[in-house]
Amino acid sequence: MKSQPDAATRMAAEVVTQLPVPSRLGMLRFERLNEANWALLYLDPNCERDFGLQASELCALIGSPYASLMEPEQRYQLHDAIQEQLAYRNYYLIRYTLHTNHGPVSILELGEPYRQHHRQLLRGYLLMVDDALGAPQAPQSDRLEMALEQNQRAQQEQLQHLERVRAQQDLILRLARQRYVTNDPLLEAAELITRSACDIYAVDSASLWHLDGKCFVPITAWSARHECHTVPDALNASGTPDYLEALHSSRAIAADNTATDPRTHELAERLAHRNVTAILDASIRVDGQLVGVLCLEQQGAARPWQSDEVAFAGELADQFAQVITSQNRRAATQCAEPLPACGRAKCQRLFAGQLRMAWWSTSTPASPPSPSTPLRKYKAIGFQSCRRWRTSASCCSTRRLR
Repeated sequence: MKSQPDAATRMAAEVVTQLPVPSRLGMLRFERLNEANWALLYLDPNCERDFGLQASELCALIGSPYASLMEPEQRYQLHDAIQEQLAYRNYYLIRYTLHTNHGPVSILELGEPYRQHHRQLLRGYLLMVDDALGAPQAPQSDRLEMALEQNQRAQQEQLQHLERVRAQQDLILRLARQRYVTNDPLLEAAELITRSACDIYAVDSASLWHLDGKCFVPITAWSARHECHTVPDALNASGTPDYLEALHSSRAIAADNTATDPRTHELAERLAHRNVTAILDASIRVDGQLVGVLCLEQQGAARPWQSDEVAFAGELADQFAQVITSQNRRAATQCAEPLPACGRAKCQRLFAGQLRMAWWSTSTPASPPSPSTPLRKYKAIGFQSCRRWRTSASCCSTRRLR
C-alpha cells in the first residue's frame, strides 16, 4: 500500500493556499484621518450594501458624514481610545455602533497608523458583527429615544455651523472694507483680526507673529480673559523643526491635542505652562513665502477643530497677507518722491523764458519780448528753433531743484 507523504515535510508554498480577499469575508477596507472628526479618505464601495449609503457620500470632507452615524460622545471617546492603544502597540481594535439607513449596525474596526504628506492617517478594515455576538439589543423605545436625541444634536450642530459661517462672512466683509487710519496699518489690522478671531472661535487667546529666520517676532496678542492686547516675548523656533516643516508644507495646523499631535509635540512643554491644550495655526504667505503665522489657542480640555474653522483661519491669514502687500506697495511708492510745487513752478517759468528768447532770436524783432507777453502770440515761426529749449526744459522738470 502506497503511503501519502506527510504534510509537515512539504514546503510551505505547497501547503498554504492563497488567502481570500478581505471583501469576500465581509470586511470593508478604509483610510481616514487620525482625527476626532473621522473624515474618511477611502471606503470600500460595498458599504452601500451594508449601510445604505454610497462610499462617496461617506467620504465627503464637509460635515463629517461618517461620524454623524455614531453618537457624538462615542466618537470622541473612541478617538481617545485609539490614541491610547497606539501609544503601546502598532495597531488598534475598537467596536462601536452606526445608525445607518438599515438600522443600527455593530462595527468592529481594526487598523494601523501611517503617515503620508506630513499627515497622520489610519487604515484598516471594518467588519459587521451580528447582534447575537455582541451586546444585547436595546428595546425599541430606547432606540427611538436615542435616534431622537441624535437628530436633535445633529440639528443643533448644523445651526452652530450656520452661525459660525455667517459670522465668518461678516468678518471677511468687514476686513475687506476696513480703512486703516493710523500711522501703523499693520498693527491696526493685527489687533482687529486677533480680537475678532477670539470672538468667533471662542478661544482664550489669538496672536500674530512675524517669522524672521528661525525666530518668531510678536506683532500683537489678544487675551479674551483680560480683554486687552499685549506683546509677548519673541520665540526661538530653532528647536521645533517638525513644527516649522508643518507650517511650510501646509496651510494650517489643527492640533486637537498638542501633547499627542506629532506636529506640535515640540511645543507641548511650552504650551503646558499656560494650560494650552489645542491650537489652530494658519501660515501667512506673501508671494508664496512664509512670513508669519496666526495662532489660536484653547486652554483646558482638548478641542476638535471643525473643517470650516480650519478653512476660515487660512482666510484670516490671507487677509493679513494682503495688508502686508498693500503696505509694501505703499512704502515703495513713497520712495519715489514727486517734484515739489515750487520746483515745478520754477521749471515752468524757465521754459517760458527760453521759449520767448528762442522766438526772438529767429524772428529778430525790434526789441526783445516782454515777460508779460502771452505765449500764444509766439507762433510756429519760432517753433523749430525752440525745440532744443523745450527738450532741455523737459529734462530740467524731471530733476529736483535745490
